[in-house]
Amino acid sequence: MWATPLFLLWFLMPVSSDSLSATTLALLGQSDITGDVLNTALRLAGAVSQFESNSNPQSMQDDGGPGRGMYQIEPESAKTAVNRMDQLLENVPVLEAYPWVQRLRDNGYDVVAADLTAGEQTELFLLDQLRDGDAPFIKTVKADSPSDWFDYWSKNWWRKSNPSDEETAHRRERWDRDVLPGLLNRQQEASDAGVQGFATDLMGKQTQVAARNGLSPDARMM
Repeated sequence: MWATPLFLLWFLMPVSSDSLSATTLALLGQSDITGDVLNTALRLAGAVSQFESNSNPQSMQDDGGPGRGMYQIEPESAKTAVNRMDQLLENVPVLEAYPWVQRLRDNGYDVVAADLTAGEQTELFLLDQLRDGDAPFIKTVKADSPSDWFDYWSKNWWRKSNPSDEETAHRRERWDRDVLPGLLNRQQEASDAGVQGFATDLMGKQTQVAARNGLSPDARMM
């Protein structure tokens, strides 16, 4: 058994537990994204960021397009994500829970110009993908079937209208070459390196921070 390379742990967990705020952990917990499911959510986030930008928080879209950061979030999409965060928070002002949203607004919702950290960009991605209790993201991470994650990315993140078969095939080929092998073949090594312990510890942390923020990790989002 060979040791898990550090780059693989980054790939599986693009941010550490300390990079996600107490509020984010509690909101994820409301959709039962705890423990091993949370670990899967972070691996899915890692797969998307790896595919989009090699997990580079300062990445700019190659062709001069509007995509920015780890997840190549466009300004309009970032604005929509903030609106969704506001809806998830209900009675808590979004700027109180996430002060970095002000930087994002001040910079035209450009995550690179706003200098959002990897953790902040990942919170934006995760909370945007929550949406509601029937969100494809929630179903995908609970199913934990990495071989289906390209379809998730294509339908729920890329979302290009009427892509040609050639475009889709090219992206599938790149995903299968650059992303899928790490997802399918490295899970055991990651477990040996302590990723499962991370997930267990984080589940306990979610329970604690939910109590402090008046949120129940066992509640269901309607």
